Amino acid sequence: MNTRFARRRLNTTTHHQLRQAGVPAATISGRSRRGGPGQRLLPGVYLPQTGPPDARQQALSAVLYAAPPTADPLAGTGTALTGGAALALRGIRGAPRSPR
Repeated sequence: MNTRFARRRLNTTTHHQLRQAGVPAATISGRSRRGGPGQRLLPGVYLPQTGPPDARQQALSAVLYAAPPTADPLAGTGTALTGGAALALRGIRGAPRSPR
């Protein structure tokens, strides 16, 4: 996955994207196990970092989980977030920090 794409996705990724990039399923599973260098946020959605996800990563993980595997959930079609969560995900200043 290229750096620009990873940054746009806030370092979140899906099982489909990792497999498309050539990462074996066993590697995905191993790295997202407890104590591993990554974590599974939702079924099929991964965060390749240690430490808790921030609010934007959590919101994006929900969109990635709901979107079809080949879709670009940030393109504005298909699945979507609304309200404060959408504003925060897009980096809008003054957006509520937590959903209401």
